[in-house]
Amino acid sequence: LTGPLYAAEKALDQAMAQRRQEKRILRERLEELDQKARRVAVSDGTPEALEAAAEAARQLEAVEVPEAVQLITGDVSPEECTTILTAQGGRLAIMSAEGRIYDIITGRYSGGEPCLSPFLEGHAGDPLRVNRRGRYEVIERPALTIGVCIQPAVLAWIASKPRLRGQGMLARFLYAVPVDLVGYRNSDPPAVAPVVREWYATTLHALALSLAEWDEPQILTLTDAARKLIVDYLAAIEVRLRPDGDLYGIRDWAAKLTGAAVRIAGLVHLAEHLRDGYAQPVSEDTTRRAIRIADYYAAHALAAFGVMSSDPNLGLASDMLVWLYPGAVAREPFTQRDAHRRFRERNGRSTTAEEIGAALRLLEIHGYIRPAPVLTGTPRPGRPGSPRYETCPTPPDTIDRTRNPGDDLR
Repeated sequence: LTGPLYAAEKALDQAMAQRRQEKRILRERLEELDQKARRVAVSDGTPEALEAAAEAARQLEAVEVPEAVQLITGDVSPEECTTILTAQGGRLAIMSAEGRIYDIITGRYSGGEPCLSPFLEGHAGDPLRVNRRGRYEVIERPALTIGVCIQPAVLAWIASKPRLRGQGMLARFLYAVPVDLVGYRNSDPPAVAPVVREWYATTLHALALSLAEWDEPQILTLTDAARKLIVDYLAAIEVRLRPDGDLYGIRDWAAKLTGAAVRIAGLVHLAEHLRDGYAQPVSEDTTRRAIRIADYYAAHALAAFGVMSSDPNLGLASDMLVWLYPGAVAREPFTQRDAHRRFRERNGRSTTAEEIGAALRLLEIHGYIRPAPVLTGTPRPGRPGSPRYETCPTPPDTIDRTRNPGDDLR
């Protein structure tokens, strides 16, 4: 996914190399002139000598040697993130197959105190200014992209940090929660078609290079039909934010959904018009597709925030539910010891008896299992037998009948 970005980064830096060398040589010459002018001003003291020294200093200050181009990073502290943003004109992407960035955001290296400033301003584009002893950095319009792959357990851990949601950090992400295919994976899946790989790499590479040519932000406009789609979508989302709406529980996130749809429309538009996207309006068709993507993220946000706010034993209970209905047929009566034996290890760690019992209680509350009748007969000496359960003969209904709110807009 990130390969074309690294390739674009290398190409941009190579193109900048000659300019960087020229600026470095010029700066060295001006430093020599500045030092000479200062010596003359000290020894001479005339207004002309002082003005010559001041002019040499102004020329030296005006020459900036360009930094090495960096489009992407994977693990960066908030302070270093701000420094890189300053050096790169306010643009940076944090992309990683791991979730280490959340360790940093939540304050792992700052005494447990979250440092959210560059990540919040980087989403909104608000001015980011750092005034500290020996450090002054100003970014008028920062644009920070974060894309990471994390486990559901990490989502739950993130949710345990109240400030992340209270200050709107969690509301700034678009979430995708794919189905866990472990146990059902194809051992010999078809390769991505070469034409698709080539198109993706070429398009992303060209897009990064073309956007690098922009010295100032450009304004993208919508056609009248596209604007009407956005207005209608905003109205539809607003209703769903009410107390009886399906997005009420994540209204802090969903209140930004229409804005996300507009951003997606702009990105798709630029990907389709690499050279002159700023010169023509975003079409109705592009906006309609962006709304479909936004609907996808809305459904997945409900799942993600459900993981973040759910009972910690819910995931184990969900796994048990699959085990209870092999081949859509209810399992024969089983014991708690059977369940513990089956789920002795999960997510890389041992499962406790208390966790097994809590998950079974959840399944019992929801009617999937019930305590089995006590077997009659002569009691056996020793410790009591493990609790036995019966499984509901009707398997759970897993068909998603949720109405897609964007259907009436297509």
